[in-house]
Order: sequence, then structure tokens, then C-alpha cells
Amino acid sequence: MVVEMLPTVWTGQPEAEPVTEPRAGSQPFDDPYVGKTLVERYHVDALIGRGGMGCVYLGTHTRLERRVAIKVLPPSLAAQPAMVARLRREAQAAARLVHPNVASTIDLDEHDGQLFMVMELVDGVPLDELIARGPIDPWRAVELVRQIASALGAAHAEGIVHRDVKPSNAIASITRDGAEHVKVIDFGIAHLRGDQLPAHGKIMGTPAYLAPEQLTNDVVDSRTDVYALGCTLYELLTGAPPFGHGATVPLVTKHLHQEPIPPSTIRPGIPAAIDLLVLDMLAKVPAARPRDGLEVVKRIDRARRGLARGSHPMLRIAGLVLALDAEVLGDRLRCLVEPLDGAVARVVGEHELVHFATAEQALRAALAIRAEVPTARIAISHGELELGTSAGLFGPAANLALRMLQLAPPGVVLLAAEAVWRLDAASGLMVQRHGELRTPHAVHVVYRLRGAVPDPSPKIRGSVTAGVLAYRCACGAPGVAHPHSTTTPSTHDFVVRCAACAALLRVRASGTAATDPALELPAFDSVLRLDDD
Repeated sequence: MVVEMLPTVWTGQPEAEPVTEPRAGSQPFDDPYVGKTLVERYHVDALIGRGGMGCVYLGTHTRLERRVAIKVLPPSLAAQPAMVARLRREAQAAARLVHPNVASTIDLDEHDGQLFMVMELVDGVPLDELIARGPIDPWRAVELVRQIASALGAAHAEGIVHRDVKPSNAIASITRDGAEHVKVIDFGIAHLRGDQLPAHGKIMGTPAYLAPEQLTNDVVDSRTDVYALGCTLYELLTGAPPFGHGATVPLVTKHLHQEPIPPSTIRPGIPAAIDLLVLDMLAKVPAARPRDGLEVVKRIDRARRGLARGSHPMLRIAGLVLALDAEVLGDRLRCLVEPLDGAVARVVGEHELVHFATAEQALRAALAIRAEVPTARIAISHGELELGTSAGLFGPAANLALRMLQLAPPGVVLLAAEAVWRLDAASGLMVQRHGELRTPHAVHVVYRLRGAVPDPSPKIRGSVTAGVLAYRCACGAPGVAHPHSTTTPSTHDFVVRCAACAALLRVRASGTAATDPALELPAFDSVLRLDDD
């Protein structure tokens, strides 16, 4: 019988190994609770598990004759007010949620001055143990994640952000009718609406599943959980999270700067709709992700419906598409894009489409085309594509690229925000916000390429106070960033991304001396005080 693995409070130290002994049913002679009855109604039968944040016992509600799980803080933490408050928070957060995919809280009480929490006993297998057993069918993995997303959606509607979504915090069991049912556990580090953010430098969560905004101490919200859920889905599909496990400093760098490899690259046969969903959930910019758990549920349901209708001979993929006027380059187009792994599709009316795997490849192709034909109109978008017979290219991303192309003046390259979000910092400096394109179903933010070489002069001025960079974006939104968590092209300039419009900005901190030692520290290490042992 398995219940929960207790959460990790990560402050830069390598994640501690969980204590797996003693197992359920064992009764260590020095355990202060086994065999006792708490507040005259909860009999402690056996120790289930012990971790750095407490012990979980198998118990019995003597009045209801119901099996329960009892969580108690160890003596070393019971004397710390913050840890006691954390246990209260976990009980209160879970108690606010009445959902079939959330392990319910039964009681919160004290025995001899010791706070304990009584929870629903979930008899099942944590998803990390399920992953360790071998490959999981892709649609089974999606169904497991759909149930977790449904639970998170209920939490998000209540203003609760879990902040520690990972496979070990979801337990799968088999119901009486043979269906697989998932319960989300462990709201110990949940962020509730109105809570103050933790002090800078203290990162809450598990490194392999942390969203970029958690690492830079930016605001966390429902999309932070979506990122961690994307890491969980990735691990269910491939056997490992997108950036693996291991030392914290490399993980931080990858979460902030490295794009994940599509799951289908590691495990061929994964449907393109799942590929696209995973990559959207793992977007670096929160605005590019599904907004909450319920949006993930809707995306999964749409993917299922699309698969059910998909009897036509098309291959669905996720990627970048570049559109331009036909006959601009003729046969020369293939010579320019194929070295960049571009796949030229057949002509669609008066336009040509090219598919790319990455945004950088598409942008380099656009630069090469514009160098050949300075008056060429080009549009780049990202999303779901369908490859049909005879090299046909269809789908939402292709349609958006063609709509943008109709609006592009001669010599202008337009990029959808979904493509811009996938550019690295250096390439992102080459674009600027252009406007919005309204379609019957959505409003798309459009950017334009402003030159082959980024303008070296800063466009935004800011100030650094107490290690915090403050600035105001051209869209009018104020912003703050920690200088260490930005890309620093020089000792004075910082590259940041606006949280409101997602534009990449070069900010010059006024009054900052080049010899300021704070600016000479390596990125990430000093701010988070990470230990790469």
C-alpha cells in the first residue's frame, strides 16, 4: 500500500533521497506514535513512510471504522512555526477542494501539542513507480494527465497553485469497474490567493519540474502548474522529464534557456497533437502555455476528437511554417531552405509554404530569402500542421501564416507570437511588436523583423535597486527582473521579456557602474545559491 511522498523544499541543495524504510506494517521500537490513539478516535496502526518533511502512518478512524492516512511532523520540525503553518496550509488547501481526483482531507487536530493531519488513504501506485516499470501507452499517459489537469483546474478555480506537480504526487489506482483513477496529493507548498511570495533565493519545488518563473522568483500562477504537468506528461511518454534529473545548476540553465526535444523524437509514434500539447505546456513564457488545468483538459479532448475524425491520410505534426508569395524565388527557394532542414510544400494558390522544425531555422530562412529578394513578403507561424498527400501542408498554423502574409507589406517579415516565443534571446532582439490579427476564434499578436542585426543601443531604460531591475515596457506595462536571471550582452544592458506582451527588451540600467560586482557574478549560481555537488 502506497500513499504520498512528502514534498521537497528546495533551497539549492541536491534533492534528498527519500527514506523508504521502514515499510508499511513495520513497527520500529522507537516510534512514538505506532499503537497509540490520537484524540480518542485515530488509532495509529503502522508507519507507511518517512521523509525529510514528516511521517505518514496507516491509521483507523475508530468511530467510523475507516482506514485513513495520518501525517505528523517529526520532532525536529514540529518546533518550527513555519513547518507547522505549512502543514496547516496543506490541510486547508486540500479541504477547499472537493474533486474526485484530489485526495481529501478529513481532519486537522493536535495530540499532546503535536499537530497532525488526517487524509483519505489512497491505495495505489505513484506515477513515478509506474514510469519505472516501462513504457506507457501514449493515450494512457494522456488520460492520466487529463485527470491530474482536471484536479488542478479545480484548484486553480479556487486560487490555489500546487507548485510541486510531479509524478510522485499523483497516485493511480484501479476502481471496481476496472478503470484507472488518479488522485493528486501533497498541497504542502501550495500558493493560495493572497499569499506573500517567498523570500528571494528560496525556491520551492523539485528541480526537474520547476517552471522558469519559479527559478527567477517571478509571479507564479496556474500556468506554473501547467509547466510542471507538461514535464510530468513528457516523463510518462518518454521515461524521463524533458531535461532529465541530476545536478541543479544544469537543470536551471535548461529550464530557462533550452527548448525541449519533441517527445516523438525520442519515442516515434507519439501523435502530433500530443507533441504539440507537450511543447505548448513547456513554453518558456507563461503566456504561451494553456492558461490552467481546465484548458489542458479541453486541449486533450480536442486532440481525441481530432484523432477520432482523422480517417483521412494526413500526418499531424507540430512545427514552424513559413509562407511567401509563389514564384518569388522559383527553384531557388529549395536551395535556400533545404540546408536549414526546410521542407517545401506544394503551392497553395498564389503562395508557397515551407515547414521547419525550429523557429531559428525559419528565421534564418527568412533572412536568406530577403537577402535574395528584398521586396519579398514573408510570414512565419507555429502550431499544428497536417501533411497531406502530394506534399500538401494544411492546418491552423498554415492558415495563420497565409492570413499574416495577406497583411504583410513588401519587404516585411511578420512572425506570430507563438513563433517569437520559441526564439532564443539573440534572435528575439531582432523582432518588435507589430500589431494584432483578429480571427473568428482568437486574437494573434504579430511581430515584425526589424533587421538582420540587433540594434546595439538599448531601447528601454531602467534602474537597479537592491539587486532588482525595474523598467517599463513600450506597451506601458511595468516590469521587474533580477539582473542575474537575464541574459547580459554587456555589463550595462539586460535582456528581459515583458510579462504583459511577451516582447523581448534590451534594458539599460541607468547609473550602474561597469565595475559593480553584482553584474560580474555568473548567472543563476549566486542568486539562487545553488550547489552543484
